[in-house]
Amino acid sequence: MPNDFHKTQDSRMKRILFLGILIFFATFAYAQSITVDAQVQSPEAFVGEQILFQITIQGSESPTKPDVTNIPNFTVEYLGEKNTSKQSISIIYGQVREIKTLGYIFQYYLTPQTIGKLIIPPIPVLINNKEYLTNSITIESKAPQKSEDFKLEYSLDKTEYYIGEPIYVTVTWYLKKTIRNAKLYLPLLQAPEFIHKTPQFQEKYGVKYHEIQVNNEPIVAAQTSTVWKGQTCSALVFHHILFAKQLGKIQIPAGAINFEVLEKRQQRRRRPSFFDDDFFDDSFFNDSFFPSLRSRNDIYKKMSIPSDSLQLTILSLPLQGRPKNFQGYIGKHIISTSAKPTEANVGTPITLTIQIQGPEYLENTRCPDLSFLSSDFKIPQEQSAGKIEKEVITFTQTIRPNHDQIKEIPPIPLTYFDTNKKQYITTQSKPIPLQVNPTKIVTLQDVHTTETVVHKSELEQHTEGIAHNYEGLDLLQNQEYDLQTFFKQPIYLFSLLWPVVLYILILCFQCIQTRKQNKQKQAYKIFLKNLQSLKDNNPGSLLTIFREYFSHKLNISNASLTWQEIQENLSPDADSTLVQQLQDIYETLEATYYSNIPQENMTKETIQKFIHQWEKQA
Repeated sequence: MPNDFHKTQDSRMKRILFLGILIFFATFAYAQSITVDAQVQSPEAFVGEQILFQITIQGSESPTKPDVTNIPNFTVEYLGEKNTSKQSISIIYGQVREIKTLGYIFQYYLTPQTIGKLIIPPIPVLINNKEYLTNSITIESKAPQKSEDFKLEYSLDKTEYYIGEPIYVTVTWYLKKTIRNAKLYLPLLQAPEFIHKTPQFQEKYGVKYHEIQVNNEPIVAAQTSTVWKGQTCSALVFHHILFAKQLGKIQIPAGAINFEVLEKRQQRRRRPSFFDDDFFDDSFFNDSFFPSLRSRNDIYKKMSIPSDSLQLTILSLPLQGRPKNFQGYIGKHIISTSAKPTEANVGTPITLTIQIQGPEYLENTRCPDLSFLSSDFKIPQEQSAGKIEKEVITFTQTIRPNHDQIKEIPPIPLTYFDTNKKQYITTQSKPIPLQVNPTKIVTLQDVHTTETVVHKSELEQHTEGIAHNYEGLDLLQNQEYDLQTFFKQPIYLFSLLWPVVLYILILCFQCIQTRKQNKQKQAYKIFLKNLQSLKDNNPGSLLTIFREYFSHKLNISNASLTWQEIQENLSPDADSTLVQQLQDIYETLEATYYSNIPQENMTKETIQKFIHQWEKQA
């Protein structure tokens, strides 16, 4: 019996030892095995509907972030990543073991862009310098369906717009039933062909507002009561502003709204109204002010409704009737001016305030050109930065009168393009009456006099000295009449030096002519140098370089150089096709400059290519 007992004990210990070894190696093997897996929230989705996509890694907690940017027929939004590793402790026959389960998760939103069976291909995942592939997944993408209970509508006042003209879009969503978890997918509101502006939110008394998700961004929409198809219903309305970046036809694909609609209500306290706070589910609006009365047993059905597609035509501003002083104002503008003070001496600073009232979004509005005032006033080269308040932009410039014959600040013209009348209209401010007095002149005679009081001067006697009467101009004249003083007069000195001055003037004239000829010969080199110095494709800079090239090449002034002036100075033997191409480039640059909206196809390389062709044929 003792031997049997010992044999039994030995056998039992062997089994325990064997089981422990198995557990150890199984744990080791499990800890070392690496698997990757891809999952989606649902195998079905509507076009424009976001579905959750997840890559799960088991056996590692340090994978490299997978590249999922090239999944065809889907847009991808990265949500984040999470380490899911866990630690546990097991006790087996008195043996304490620490078991660590390694894991990692990457999450994304996938949005189908086309209809049909879409395949998510295997995604490579790099772990410890070894590549693993996920499983492929098939998604059934369905088209949105029109409904008698819902409608998504774009409202535009027209389909043709000029470059730089604001495009006002109103989006209206009509609803007849209770919904939740709504997300709007509107390609128009994120189309790369436009610059996008969201109107400033202005709350109105008595109007309910809700925050909705549009292209994964929150937008505030107003809830209104309206009539659709002869029935009263609720509607959500919001607005958007577009500025076209390119000319021609722009096709906008249809959008969609994906949501869940209430099909059956199990419990409710009262009959819901389309217009009360409880009409919309709180999960939709995520608004704590609208408590939900719904039961968890309410039945919802997924739906998707489409919007109509759009085609817009963007026109260039016409050349006919365009004045040289046109600065790109689009739509009706009104200009007004004021000045302070209105009585000043020669050289005294006067603050000129210019106010321009126009359409919304005046960010790109520039101060009117004041160079026409330079004969009577000193105008600073720096342009004032405008200050915008509502629909008015204000510019402040400091000007100084040059002489005492000035009676007014003349009207300041402003030319805008009327998109309704399709023509350029010039308006102007009212003239500002001005009284300019001559500046007092301090002479040497005043300084040298022995009299206490100067009777023939406007100066007053002060202990501070002559500096007390100084008003800003260095006007000090010698008025002594002795012979010695005469020889010091400028007219006598000039009579001695005029031959030298004449010779210097002739040399300067010859130098200017030589410089013009050199610029004409070096026009292309200067053009390439200026082009290489640009860091971007700013239309204003490109237009300036384009004008400078032809100014040097044709030896004409660069100031506001128009294409008509360029064309008049071109050789009649020039290639007509190339001339037309250069004209198109000039007009496109000018149009984008006035709108301050760069065009993707108008680059440094494009301009260099055509100028190079021009140099070859020239």
